[in-house]
Amino acid sequence: MQPPPLKELFDVERRADPAGSAMQGVAPGYDLTKGAIGHPMVLYRMGDQVRILELDAYMLPDQPTFEFYVRCPLCSARGHIDTQLHIIQNVHKATEYDPQVEPPLWPGWSREQMHAAYLEMKGNLPPGMGGTISIEPFKCTFEETPELQRKFGLSRCTWHVAIDKNIARDV
Repeated sequence: MQPPPLKELFDVERRADPAGSAMQGVAPGYDLTKGAIGHPMVLYRMGDQVRILELDAYMLPDQPTFEFYVRCPLCSARGHIDTQLHIIQNVHKATEYDPQVEPPLWPGWSREQMHAAYLEMKGNLPPGMGGTISIEPFKCTFEETPELQRKFGLSRCTWHVAIDKNIARDV
């Protein structure tokens, strides 16, 4: 049996429930990231490992403002795959984003290697290779152990980075 075809995202705020599953914005056959205007790739060194993080960039309705979603690599490494951070441009954090400008070369990478990495992750190479992004320092806001949740962050994830021209660095 063939999988259902991918459909365009029709509600950026994820109010839609096309499958009637009571899970807002989630439905089989829907690719929610297809509605993004860009997928900037960010290089992050986690110890001796190199990670490539993919951000999803959306334009807020009726506003000249972007919103970004990024998965925390520390939470993902610990098996918490649902920890996706949400950043609104110049509301939550100061950001600069241009979806049409190719990012500068990552340290130790050639342009061909960066293109190959993008192609491997996304399958096609759009203008600007996902775009150039910078975000002032931000932290992961998720609790590592839900049973110990405290408003003051007793068990909060320790990921704290700044993104400068598609390179994330620990702060």
